[in-house]
Amino acid sequence: MGSVAGREGPAQSVSSDRASAEPPRSLGEPELTYRTLVEGVPSTILYIDATDDASTNLYTSPQVEEILGVPAHEWMADPTLWARLIHPDDLDRVMAENRESNVTGRPFVAQYRIRAPDGREVWIHDEAVLVRDDKGRPQFWLGVMLEITQQKRIEESFHTLPFAERWCYAFDPKASVHLSRLLRAGLVMTYEALLDVGGGMVSQTEHTMIVDDDGVEVTTR
Repeated sequence: MGSVAGREGPAQSVSSDRASAEPPRSLGEPELTYRTLVEGVPSTILYIDATDDASTNLYTSPQVEEILGVPAHEWMADPTLWARLIHPDDLDRVMAENRESNVTGRPFVAQYRIRAPDGREVWIHDEAVLVRDDKGRPQFWLGVMLEITQQKRIEESFHTLPFAERWCYAFDPKASVHLSRLLRAGLVMTYEALLDVGGGMVSQTEHTMIVDDDGVEVTTR
């Protein structure tokens, strides 16, 4: 989630000084501990938004500059920046999901592309939950953005074809981490290695084939 300017509806009063990269003072010890932990995790951005209609950003962790090329103070100071950087093909969907979460209080979950100022296209997995006080009153949205660009590249390249795990390392030396996430999400599947009756490994050859009304064409050699 992020700040979205121009939305109708009453907004709660929030501090106008959002250029500071400090979290809001209302955060308790668990949230501060969580922030400290997440700020040390690579490819991860922690953020805190107000519960107003504009989802005013109160805090964004420093990793936003490394991942998206935008300094944290600029991200926090510009209430339209998040929406402006979302890929046009993803914008309407993400804004609709953001509005629904603000109205219902249900967790926000979305995957979308960010067009970084340096021209990169960065895939983001964004999740936020509404934090309430002990009386159930909404306090703020606590969210995490995960950079999943390499996962998306692997998914797009191999989702519909059989592939060997070793091929993925041409994309990223940490391919095993991304593959584990794809497996948990059910986007790729594994199959067992073949063994002969004595328990020894069986040599395997994989081919891609096109099956149509005229027969089968093997497209790999």
